[in-house]
Amino acid sequence: MVKLRSMLNKIYLVALALFVIPMAFLTWYAGTWLASIGNPKAAEEAYIYYTSVGFTVLWIGFVSLLILANLLLWNSRRAWAIWLTFAYFAVFIFLRYWWLEDSYLSFALRNSLTDSSFSLGPLVAVLLVIGIGALLFFDQFVMIRLVEKMYPTRKEGDGEAEPEADIPAPPPAVEEEQSKETRPA
Repeated sequence: MVKLRSMLNKIYLVALALFVIPMAFLTWYAGTWLASIGNPKAAEEAYIYYTSVGFTVLWIGFVSLLILANLLLWNSRRAWAIWLTFAYFAVFIFLRYWWLEDSYLSFALRNSLTDSSFSLGPLVAVLLVIGIGALLFFDQFVMIRLVEKMYPTRKEGDGEAEPEADIPAPPPAVEEEQSKETRPA
């Protein structure tokens, strides 16, 4: 069981790295398009493309990491992986909607691609992070309850289980009297 936990820990950490690296690259690369000195319309299209790819990778990574985190929680009864998954999600959502969205809005205003200086992105980010946080808290609660129900643990000082006293055994004398009555004389 310890080897399985250790293996699952390693698998989770490798998967986390495999999702953090492309997300960090896509976030950075989308941001570099906003510093482009070329055609603003082409830079805008590339920015939109790379942020949408990043958003897809973010959700795929979040769901994959959450599945692995639930496996870890089931085996070890520790929720660190669930909250590390939450941190992964929150960091990249905030980077996208607070940093990239603000940079894009400045770029679009500077290059006359939009007239609006208002974005709902930061509000969306806060609502998404709060919603995902609540979902993960509920997920952790449900998983821990399921594990406790499937694999109950003894409390300290319980000792051996006592026999159930609810169902009394029939007295032996009753059985003997019944058998005497049914015998032929």
